[in-house]
Amino acid sequence: MEIAKRKGKLKIMNKRFLISSLSATALSALLLVNIHGSKVQAASDGTNNESAGQEQKGADSEARAQSNVQNAQDEVNKAKVEVNNKEQNLAQVQEANQASIRAYDNQAKKVVDAQKVVTDKQAALTQAQVDAKQATPDKIAQTQRSLDTANVQYSRDHVALTNANTESNSKQTAYDEAKRATQTADTNVNNAKATLNAAKADRANKQAALDTAQANLNNAQESVDPNKIIIDSAFKTAINNAQNYLSEHEMEGTLSSSLQTEVKNAGASLLTRNHYQSSNSDKNEVVDIANISNSQLNNIREFYLNLLNGLRSQLGYAPLKYNRSAMKMSDEVAHIYENDNWNPETRGHDISALRQAYHNVGMNSYEEAMGFLQPGLVPDYNNNVQQDTSAYPLVSSDDPSKVTMDDIKNNLYGIVINMLFNDAASHWGHAMSLTHPGSKFMGLAISKYDNNLAFHMNPVDPSQIEDTSKFNQNDNLSLSDDHSTDLRNAVNAARTALNNAITAVASAQSNYESAVNDQHAKQSAEDQAKTALASAKKAVSDIQSALDVDQTKINNLTTELYNLRNPRSAVNAAQRALATAQSALQSEQNRLTALKSAKDIAQSKINAAQSALDQAKSILNTAQNKLFAAQSTLNNLKHPNVTFGDNGVVVTPNNQNVAFENNDVSNIVNNQNNSQITAVNLNAILHDGSITVYNQGGTVIGQIEGNQSVHLINKLTRADKVFYQLKNSDQWISSSDLDLKSKVTPEPSITPEAPKNIKKTRRSHTRNLEHKFRRIAQVTKKVVLVTQKGNKTKRTLRVGTNWKVFAKKKIRGKLYYRLGTQKQWALASHMRVLKHSKF
Repeated sequence: MEIAKRKGKLKIMNKRFLISSLSATALSALLLVNIHGSKVQAASDGTNNESAGQEQKGADSEARAQSNVQNAQDEVNKAKVEVNNKEQNLAQVQEANQASIRAYDNQAKKVVDAQKVVTDKQAALTQAQVDAKQATPDKIAQTQRSLDTANVQYSRDHVALTNANTESNSKQTAYDEAKRATQTADTNVNNAKATLNAAKADRANKQAALDTAQANLNNAQESVDPNKIIIDSAFKTAINNAQNYLSEHEMEGTLSSSLQTEVKNAGASLLTRNHYQSSNSDKNEVVDIANISNSQLNNIREFYLNLLNGLRSQLGYAPLKYNRSAMKMSDEVAHIYENDNWNPETRGHDISALRQAYHNVGMNSYEEAMGFLQPGLVPDYNNNVQQDTSAYPLVSSDDPSKVTMDDIKNNLYGIVINMLFNDAASHWGHAMSLTHPGSKFMGLAISKYDNNLAFHMNPVDPSQIEDTSKFNQNDNLSLSDDHSTDLRNAVNAARTALNNAITAVASAQSNYESAVNDQHAKQSAEDQAKTALASAKKAVSDIQSALDVDQTKINNLTTELYNLRNPRSAVNAAQRALATAQSALQSEQNRLTALKSAKDIAQSKINAAQSALDQAKSILNTAQNKLFAAQSTLNNLKHPNVTFGDNGVVVTPNNQNVAFENNDVSNIVNNQNNSQITAVNLNAILHDGSITVYNQGGTVIGQIEGNQSVHLINKLTRADKVFYQLKNSDQWISSSDLDLKSKVTPEPSITPEAPKNIKKTRRSHTRNLEHKFRRIAQVTKKVVLVTQKGNKTKRTLRVGTNWKVFAKKKIRGKLYYRLGTQKQWALASHMRVLKHSKF
């Protein structure tokens, strides 16, 4: 908005808008000067002589304004000192005279109390006179009866109080015992918790000891024979679950489908992880499969048992023993197979052979797992995967022309891992047979058929031996890794210790839970006893109150009876009491009269000091207003409004009467033909930035911070302009600088203060997608100004110049900044907003 001077009047031109703050001197050189002094060519507006005159005039005005500010500041400082002095004087006067005022106030209270005593004594006298007139024989008899009844009631209540005290004492004892029981229960819970924690810690130690013992045993076994079956926790869990299921479902004989899936999934990866490790000595030992020597068979049996025992150790099962009766039984099985010319590959198990051999060692049940060896072939571990048929691939041995001890052990190893991890075709029956936790012995024998070998594996569960005289369970041979016996015993001992620790944890857990339950029960009993005790104490209190009422009634009736029997005596006593009270009242009143003069003098001194302070504050307020006006004038001289119009640059000082065309305040306020003032009661929010404030004469008197709530009390309308007056001030704000919100809600009578120059949270106001945005931005790339609709104008901005930004919005999909009117929008991507540039 541009302000141009015409014939002594101020005309407001709507096509101008504030762009930046500059001095009038800078613009007299016909150049628009930006924030940092960069220059942009602008239209001519005067001569150099005029510029010089304006510069000198501006300098003189600024000097006078600066002097006015200093003088006003001196007056303010002087007024502040005077206010401080008056405040100190008031405090001193109050302290010096407060004793007189307090003495008078205290004496006034005594007079009031004495007057109350007189009133009470007068009422007592009146009652005594009434009672004297009613002192008839019937009245005396009636009062005596009432007194007798009251005494009887007192006796009853006294007995009830005695009983109630006894009950209360009993409840107190019960509560004390319940509380001690709760404390004992709390201690038991703490002890049980400590025991449980200790048991858990011991269990962890025992588990660590078992892990260490197992690792030592595994290492020792690997030093004897590197071949070992490796399993993981998933497979161990699956086997344990499966064996537990078979133990609980003996009649079913097979695993459930879910357990079969669990064992299969757990063994899939283990099938490829376990490979046989060859031995050079075994490779060099040729075996005549038609005549396997006893030493070679013993070597094979030890290899097999050690292989299974390493597995069973990982599963947590006891090791198998090398038992002569078990081996003899398996030899008999193999012998019958050969005598029967039995081909196990085509015909399966020879049931009659198994039944006969097991029967000969005193057993009616039998069991067998078989595997086969074809000379010249060994398992292909690299291509072994689970199959529905449970078959496994074979490859040629190192020398197919002969069979070595290494070939036999290699095949036996492959047969065992295939039974463990690839036994779906047999519903994992072989895996269950080799890992049965109840088996104590395992027989192994070899039969020959069609130039091939069959391995007969026959487990023995001692619980199935019916005739113990036929099976010598103590006829056991030493295995080649018997030097690991101590280590295996250590594992067994560690496992036993762990089981005991697990049992101890379960017991401690049970004890802890029992202690907690007992604690809850004891706490509940304590709570009930506490409630009962409270009830008993209340009963005592209630009866005691009733007893007190009885005693008061007895006292009153006794006095009444005495007065009835001695009516004149009671009246005389009441008269003497009244006279005493009246005399005391007169004494107190005399003392109050004596203190009043000193109190009035003290109060007048305080009032005088308060009046002096109020006057000093009034002078300070006047001086502060004067300073504010002087500072505003100086600020306006230093920072005039610079407008950017269609025809160039115009500078207008802010200290002119710009609110209204006529400077005569009386004409503005009183001329109802030209303007109208209407009382309002509204709330409003000031726009962002600094807001110009006018006085009643239309003169700019300063600025206040925007974005704050204000209370409006008057509305002035002149032509098409509207102004609002702020409550409790002579400050007017243009309607274009605020947003009306609502009517004011009635509140208690409190005098509000004028808006303060404080910053509050910024608020975003949207006007047709245009957002207020007050910042300073620097041109980084040549800018062509456009209209609000995106149409280009003829005006451009040079790179490096700084401009005030008043709003932002998107035009045709791109962000623009408004630098002035709706014809002055600059592309935001060609400008950079400076840090800390909010205005």
